[in-house]
Amino acid sequence: HLLQFLDIEMIGRFSHSIPFAILVSIIMLIISKFRDFRLAAISFSAVISHLAFDVWLAGQIGWDGTKFPLFSPFLVDMIVISGYDWLFLEIFAFSVVGIVAFIDRKFRSVEKSDKN
Repeated sequence: HLLQFLDIEMIGRFSHSIPFAILVSIIMLIISKFRDFRLAAISFSAVISHLAFDVWLAGQIGWDGTKFPLFSPFLVDMIVISGYDWLFLEIFAFSVVGIVAFIDRKFRSVEKSDKN
């Protein structure tokens, strides 16, 4: 939204894309100095959950679907997501966080046992 506010030319709704979700995750990894992969997973899943909410909201309003540039800036085609697709996106987002948290816990427990 800052780019829109500053009237800078940009790709519309870039924040609604998978590359953006990956970019945010990488930034979070860098900020945490690659110590907390859960933060990256949560950031990635937040973008995916945002998409899911937009699709759900469109269904509540009565729209047939919502268009997103899912692969922007690499592919600028708008992809329609509708119906119960929001539920699959939400399950995917929760799964990413769950899997990364599970793996993180396993590695942390292994590190603790190695120190003892």
